[in-house]
Amino acid sequence: MLIREFIEIPTTACHATTLLQLRDGGFLVCWFGGTRESASDVAIYAARRSADGVWQPVVHLAKVNDTAHWNPVLFRFPDGAIHLYFKVGDDIWQTYEMTSADEGVTWSAPVEMIPGDVSGGRGPVKNKPILLSDGCVLAPGSVEIENGPWRAFVDRYEAGAWHRSELLDFQGNGEKSNWPRCTQGVIQPTLWEAPAGHVQMLMRSNVGCVYHAESMDCGRTWTPCVPTELPNNNSGLDLAQLTDGTLVLLSNLTFDLGRKILVKRISKDNGTTWSEYSVIEEVPEGELSYPSIIPLQDNQYAFTYTWQRQKVAFCIGKD
Repeated sequence: MLIREFIEIPTTACHATTLLQLRDGGFLVCWFGGTRESASDVAIYAARRSADGVWQPVVHLAKVNDTAHWNPVLFRFPDGAIHLYFKVGDDIWQTYEMTSADEGVTWSAPVEMIPGDVSGGRGPVKNKPILLSDGCVLAPGSVEIENGPWRAFVDRYEAGAWHRSELLDFQGNGEKSNWPRCTQGVIQPTLWEAPAGHVQMLMRSNVGCVYHAESMDCGRTWTPCVPTELPNNNSGLDLAQLTDGTLVLLSNLTFDLGRKILVKRISKDNGTTWSEYSVIEEVPEGELSYPSIIPLQDNQYAFTYTWQRQKVAFCIGKD
């Protein structure tokens, strides 16, 4: 790593970071924070890192109502505006959206991304959308049904509207999942496109490994989800596609290790094979989790992750 820093948070706990590079070379980072995950006081917070490497004071960015807020996601649209998406609610998560036209200095009021959405969960659920070669935006989504299945989908933005795909086909082995509140399934995809029109996703699962699916029509239709050899402990993952096409994947490892080790893997062949993992950080107890990673110039990348639910870790690396 070239840089490793911490953002000191104003709340007891924090989780689910997201980041975006600003036009002047600085960075914007968001997360949810409060007494604990799922508490009614959980809100969305943000911090800016100026181009000279100085962190500005943390800002309380959004609190829609007295239910918990979840999983913010930052993304810059082709017109230059920065969009922030986040989930709100206890049972059914409604997706809210805010926009900024001045690099995150000021923001619009939160509004529902899909007004009147009764099913919940639209738009990006944890990881960033991608801009496709056809000019559309593709957001990785999923649903988490209490005592039911977890399933992935995508939301495609074109012609000024969001269009949700069908839920991806997932065939479990019929056994109980490693998560007590649901059946087997996948959530929180991370996306990349190469070559043009060919979109792939990797997904978190509750059955011990990362799952994969692909689309040959810019995300309109998808193959069934299939298991990979990559382990997953039912925790979030994310990847970045670098300027030379290299894929950098951040994740945890196996269930028996919990979330104590955050690791990196590299693919030079568009995700067909992956390198052995290298350790980013390891702690004897506790949690390093929910990485968010974006590509930078010159094959560098920036990423954030939850550090012991107490701080936000910010890093810049190069491969």
